[in-house]
Amino acid sequence: MGLPKGRTNNEAGRPKGTPNKVTAAVKEKIENFIDSKMTEMESMWKEMTAAEKASFMVKLMDFVVPRLRSQDIQVSEFETLSDEQLKELANEIINQSKL
Repeated sequence: MGLPKGRTNNEAGRPKGTPNKVTAAVKEKIENFIDSKMTEMESMWKEMTAAEKASFMVKLMDFVVPRLRSQDIQVSEFETLSDEQLKELANEIINQSKL
């Protein structure tokens, strides 16, 4: 039988947050490839339509801007909240959106 989930025979294994060596190598190759194609990409940009440019930018944002998770909130839940609780909830939402 194998080890329980979260356990390993190598307790001193790779520290949490340390990138995988293969992943780091692949990322470096991708960066080098993009750097080598930058001039070509700039000339392609000049030939793109406005719609193509917008689509390209949206696709790039996935790698820079984190996606927001949708949350379901029942309207009936708000009816039971006091004005103070509603203000507190609104402030919390505003603060989280600034992250």
